[in-house]
Amino acid sequence: MLIELDRYSQRDADSIGPLLPAILKRIWAKAAHQLRSALMQAAGMSARALTDDERQALIDVIHDLMPTNNGFDSTGMIDALKFLGALDDDEAGHVANVKAEMDAVLANREDPLMAGAAAGLWSAQFDHPYDGAYWEAWGGLSSDDRNALLLLAAQDVDRHSTFSAPLLAEVAKCGDPAAGPAIVRWTALPPKKEVMMQDAVRTFQMAHAALARLHYPLPDRSAEAEPPADQAFLACGAIIYWLNRDDLSQAERKLNCAGPLAVLSRHEYGVAAAVIGEFFRSNFEHIDRAERLPGPEPLVTSFARDFPDEIAAIYRAALEQPTRQTGYFEFFRIDDVIEKALANLEHSGNANDIQLLRAWSIHPRHGHLAVRAIKTLEDAPQQRQADSGS
Repeated sequence: MLIELDRYSQRDADSIGPLLPAILKRIWAKAAHQLRSALMQAAGMSARALTDDERQALIDVIHDLMPTNNGFDSTGMIDALKFLGALDDDEAGHVANVKAEMDAVLANREDPLMAGAAAGLWSAQFDHPYDGAYWEAWGGLSSDDRNALLLLAAQDVDRHSTFSAPLLAEVAKCGDPAAGPAIVRWTALPPKKEVMMQDAVRTFQMAHAALARLHYPLPDRSAEAEPPADQAFLACGAIIYWLNRDDLSQAERKLNCAGPLAVLSRHEYGVAAAVIGEFFRSNFEHIDRAERLPGPEPLVTSFARDFPDEIAAIYRAALEQPTRQTGYFEFFRIDDVIEKALANLEHSGNANDIQLLRAWSIHPRHGHLAVRAIKTLEDAPQQRQADSGS
């Protein structure tokens, strides 16, 4: 409650900052993660209101509490220390160390261990106490050294990195097809036990889009995909690839999508709706640096625009056979599939879907979505008539 009062108080109100050292010492050990996170946010926000002695006292307490909880709370603690200015001097001095490490990697790039070192240098820009030092060092590289280091980093396939998708975008940005083999590695199916599912999907999408913009051949992974869910996942990647082949005509792109669409249209397997939903949910278009991929056209991030009828048919089948639905990842929620199916039919369905939607309108959890979809479809003819009349 004290934190919330402090957050929404007027700027000239007394700061909670001077109280935080004693509060942290007293309750940190038994505080839940959400409370710890809020305490660190309060510490960072109080920086400007503290005297030098108060600021140093708060810094000392936070330093004493790190590391904790196997690093689960460390990100918020590091952010608080940054706002309090505790890392400024150390970060500035760390730039020379980062540059020396980069030089060592580039000088020994044939060493198999250097791929992991380069990937670590890349990720440290986003997830390191001295991330500013890494940003500065990367920005100071020559174009050739930067491209070489990026290409080396891409060869270290870390399936658990949140920062793999922007790395692949940077690798493809150079426009050199020689980067293709490194990017191809990332077109493999992600682990089914993946915890960060959206990160895995974004990286998978980026790999396919990057290959397409480099006009590099799409690898044939059909032998790796025996279960229907695996086939559906690869089919989504293939569609992203072909829709982004800006060297082909629109007709050629859609023709190449026919095979993957046929895989997704095998409604009897009940996997396509969930798999497509993972791709729609990934917010791929918001990936930092995605717009830097080579090519004169905007990046194609979804295939619903190009194939609305096919996608509607997939979601229609999911509503008709909900108990048959399953997904690619082990963590699967049928409610997610039903919500996406109802939303899709609202925008891409037709009057023939109203009867199916009425059956869902009495569902205790999803009925309101079905009712909204029915209203939209019933109003659609009147809206079209009004538009034509105007």
